[in-house]
Amino acid sequence: MSMVAPIATPDDNWLLNEVDVLYRTCRFESKTESFLLDPEVFDAVGDFRAQVAFLAKRHGLADTNIGVYMHGDLARGGKRCAGLAEYPVYFDTSDLGINERLLFVSPDGTYAVIDSTDSERPIVRRTRTPVPLSPMKAAVMIDQAYIGRRAGLAAIIAHEVAHLYLYDRGIHRATLSDLPLIDEYRTDIAMFVMGLGLIAVRGAAVDRMGYLSHRQMLVAHERVLAWVSTSDRADTHP
Repeated sequence: MSMVAPIATPDDNWLLNEVDVLYRTCRFESKTESFLLDPEVFDAVGDFRAQVAFLAKRHGLADTNIGVYMHGDLARGGKRCAGLAEYPVYFDTSDLGINERLLFVSPDGTYAVIDSTDSERPIVRRTRTPVPLSPMKAAVMIDQAYIGRRAGLAAIIAHEVAHLYLYDRGIHRATLSDLPLIDEYRTDIAMFVMGLGLIAVRGAAVDRMGYLSHRQMLVAHERVLAWVSTSDRADTHP
């Protein structure tokens, strides 16, 4: 998988490459449902909890029992955000000492602990083994300001479920810190290879949702449609 981080704001070349990689590796496939999900069909599914459950089932998430919560002050990194997803695992720190705490976790799962037994000379220790993980209930959290805003709410749900979709496929990993911006761009792109492009484009147009711009979303959508039209030759460049 050759995913390369953009230098700053993603350009179209980076965007198209990411679409191609994600479409080849984790596109939505179903023998019973059409690839593209109609936004009006999604709106009619039910409330926000029903919509999350619908997407979890549609996309075959390993854990479909997802907690869904509305928040009045949802924030990440001190900044207000429209939605958050929690992966179905947590870092098990039960073996750490009373004066030890988890400091960071690397992408490969190895981690560092800070020992503050001596408060004047804390010690940082790095491990060569992955941090233990324990299962928990996955969750999607939504800013309650979007209740009643169909386009924005649907786009938030699609994006947060896309986080869980990429986690299931080993592309996103549990982390202590906020996700890098590249992972948010990638999650936006994932909506298109999941067949949720019409929902994403509508949310960007109506409520300015998304990390990608509305124009970039249209570029991603057209690229995915080109792939779908050549689905019988999936390894051929569109």
